[in-house]
Amino acid sequence: MHYLTSNFNLLNSNSHWEKLKKNHVNIDKNYNGLILSLSKKNLNNHNFFHSIFYIDESNFYQTIKELKSMIQVIKKNKEKYFFFYIFSNFYENPIQKKILNNEFLKVKFNFENLYIQTFDQNTGKLFSERNRVYIKFPFEIKFINFISNQIKKNIIFF
Repeated sequence: MHYLTSNFNLLNSNSHWEKLKKNHVNIDKNYNGLILSLSKKNLNNHNFFHSIFYIDESNFYQTIKELKSMIQVIKKNKEKYFFFYIFSNFYENPIQKKILNNEFLKVKFNFENLYIQTFDQNTGKLFSERNRVYIKFPFEIKFINFISNQIKKNIIFF
């Protein structure tokens, strides 16, 4: 079984998630449930964990802190598989991008059971400032189809 979580509202009841739900993916109902999703119960019930990270200047340091906490869980659960999908939105600010890259270099991501995909401004049409503010979902609704396809590729691979 697969478990999908994020550091934002996933809109888990949205019908666009049906494609993943049919593939036995549980969608996290919690807002910002990254660390909560790695509870003992979830770790016992799922073998694959997919985590979507949205990073911008408002949550940068908090997200780095959460990544480091998740790394500790990954170290202890070598028989589980973890997939990180990282979306950074710094409005093409090269200084903030450089800071992000420097912070990422400090985090040890080299585990056999961790797979990371990063996305940046090339996916800019997926971001929605309005949705981020009002419904705590920083993307256009079409993002659900986009990320579902990315996750489905990893499900098929495993």
